[in-house]
Amino acid sequence: EYLCEIFYTLRQRRSLILRFFSLVLILFLSSCATKIILPTYRVTEGVLHPGQVKKLVVKKPNVGQDYQIVCRGKKLSTIDEGSDLHAYVSLPYKFMETNEERLVSCYLEGMLGHKKISYHIYQLSVKEYPYRTTKLKVPKKYTELSKEDLERWQGEQKTLKKVYGSTIMDRKLFSVPFKRPLNSKITARYGNRRTFNNSTQSYHSGTDFRARKPTPIPASNDGVVVYAGFLLFNGGTVIIDHGMGILTMYCHFSKVSAKVGDVVKQGDIVGMSGNTGRSNAPHLHWGVKVHDSWIDGLQFLKEQDLGLVSVYKNNTTKK
Repeated sequence: EYLCEIFYTLRQRRSLILRFFSLVLILFLSSCATKIILPTYRVTEGVLHPGQVKKLVVKKPNVGQDYQIVCRGKKLSTIDEGSDLHAYVSLPYKFMETNEERLVSCYLEGMLGHKKISYHIYQLSVKEYPYRTTKLKVPKKYTELSKEDLERWQGEQKTLKKVYGSTIMDRKLFSVPFKRPLNSKITARYGNRRTFNNSTQSYHSGTDFRARKPTPIPASNDGVVVYAGFLLFNGGTVIIDHGMGILTMYCHFSKVSAKVGDVVKQGDIVGMSGNTGRSNAPHLHWGVKVHDSWIDGLQFLKEQDLGLVSVYKNNTTKK
């Protein structure tokens, strides 16, 4: 009986010793796990004009997941391109009229386990751009709307709002750079402050290309048709969603060839040029929308080949 008691005591002590060393091992491994090496980014500076866009290229961290680029507190459509992350940031044409901020800060945000991590990667200065002023003469019915036309226009705005609100953000549908739809003469550039019949004022939200009726109009890139029809001001119109928060619009068609839901490739014909809607001559109005802003499409074409690159300041640093 005495021997049994000694044996039982030794077993208890052995169990306590094993528990003690297990606890020490767990604490050691936990301590090692917290010493994760994170990159440090240099804050890259640049200039962003209202009505224009910046392509952001960020070297992807080697730890963490679910990274997105966030500018002005808004998540951008961020695409994984292997070792880099790509996104576009834009500002609306009238940004400086409605906002006092003159700096746009952008961050790379992600998750490390259950912990949110954030890197300050861009600081963009907002500066005015010298857009031109033009005067146009159009039929009176487009500046002084009848009750019927006003109701039609309001209905169209509701339809377009739904189209814009459903833009594909989580992926891109294209694999090659965008192209301008026509190589003809540009008759009106983006951003022109326009006065119609010396009364109604607006700004030009796209680029106008000379296009004799009927000229076949090709898609600027791969995508899916999200609107095809006739609008009061834009006439025959096709809108293509390219993913990554990017839309292109083609207006004043005499004939609309594409249908909603069509999957189109770059160069596919989506309509024939004309001068339907508020137009004083046959031409193509080509618009580019990035996130919530109609931006300068020609500047977008240049920017897609450039990009503002953000890289590590140091290779690694211990946190």
